[in-house]
Amino acid sequence: EFQVYRFHAKLFLALKNNALSGITLPQWTSLLTRHWRDIHWGHYSLRVAFLSLMACFNSFWATVDYVLFDRAIRRQKINPRPVFIIGHPRTGTTLVHNIISQDRKNFAYCSTFQVGFPSNFISLSWARFLIANIIDKTRPMDNMPLHLELPGEDEIATNCLSGGISAYMPIFLMTKCRQYWDTLTFEESSSERLQCWTESFLYFLKKVTYWWGNERRLVIKSPVHTSRIPLLLSLFPDAQFIFCHRDPYTVFQSSAHLADSYYWSQFPIACSNTSLCGTHEIRLSGTLT
Repeated sequence: EFQVYRFHAKLFLALKNNALSGITLPQWTSLLTRHWRDIHWGHYSLRVAFLSLMACFNSFWATVDYVLFDRAIRRQKINPRPVFIIGHPRTGTTLVHNIISQDRKNFAYCSTFQVGFPSNFISLSWARFLIANIIDKTRPMDNMPLHLELPGEDEIATNCLSGGISAYMPIFLMTKCRQYWDTLTFEESSSERLQCWTESFLYFLKKVTYWWGNERRLVIKSPVHTSRIPLLLSLFPDAQFIFCHRDPYTVFQSSAHLADSYYWSQFPIACSNTSLCGTHEIRLSGTLT
């Protein structure tokens, strides 16, 4: 069978850089309950154990955040003119995000630490030097610097807060990707799924705004937002969008390299070369249409 790109299974024992490291116990238990039959326990039992321990740790500090700050966060207003940086992964969205985020007089952003630990990043601030040990110093796909203070993708936070109602879930459950493609646009999602995602998304933006201590415009970057412009405009009618584009052949090649160098560190389930190729092609077309 001809395949455009051949992926190579690896990183079975990898624990670093996992985008579910900040999930709390209720959300993690929900995911395990729904997908425990799909987990490849022989390959990924260590990863599941690590995420389970992190979920217990996160839940304690999430309770502290909730008790001390939840009421104020829910009262917090979000600047009605956020800037969304959109475009397919590997088109330069990270570079644009990093550049605009340098203007801290006019803009605020969610950091890698905040998106990774959305439930407890306020009370857990003291432990950033410890949390830094569970991420690499450079990104696996391009060796760009990686640390907790860099701007991060809000969808990582929403994925954790919503218990996996996110277009990022196929990164973890590649063979179950079709169960999550509705979350690219939410146009065919149930009202319950849309409400859960929306509440998680807005709560996180309120929390980030509260942490910054003002109502500066948020600079928000997650490539999956490219297919959600109508939904985002319904939430923020005055939002602005910056669309990044690049030669599509280069984007495909770079995205495939991203999948091969990074996604293997995220899986708790067995994934074949065929399923990775299929998911990658669907995601490429789904984000751009």
